[in-house]
Amino acid sequence: MTEYGGATPEQQDSRNHSLGFARRTLKNLEYIETAYRADCDVHVVTQRVVSLLGLVAYPWEDGFDQHIESRKLQTLAEGDRPLWKICEGSAETLGDLVHHVRNAIAHRRVEFSSDSRDPRAVEIEFSDAKKKGAPPHWRARISADDLLVFCKKFVALIDNPIG
Repeated sequence: MTEYGGATPEQQDSRNHSLGFARRTLKNLEYIETAYRADCDVHVVTQRVVSLLGLVAYPWEDGFDQHIESRKLQTLAEGDRPLWKICEGSAETLGDLVHHVRNAIAHRRVEFSSDSRDPRAVEIEFSDAKKKGAPPHWRARISADDLLVFCKKFVALIDNPIG
């Protein structure tokens, strides 16, 4: 495994390090996914959105963006990654997309198309605005199923051994 920011592999396993936190987030997500498939009373769509924090936002903030920030979204879509539907504004690169998604999460600008527990029936919209109370200047949607795929593929981009 590569060392990020001078952290040793032991430090990277800690929840205080972004990779350690991402690994634990992924483990929890997989547990909820397994429980959902076993018809347990869990909220898999909610968990997928919550997992964005540990799988995308934390690692990005910790500087893991350097080698993937400028990757074109179109190129990623061709690689079998889910395609986000940009409804307003633009996001040409993975860096653009993550910037807007992080802002949406941080300012609670996330909306669900329904309260269905079936992730195939839910689209999630993220919006970004310049300041509180301002109308969004960027909006994008992704299905709850594609969000799961996106999170896992994103983690694989920053560190293959996590997945």
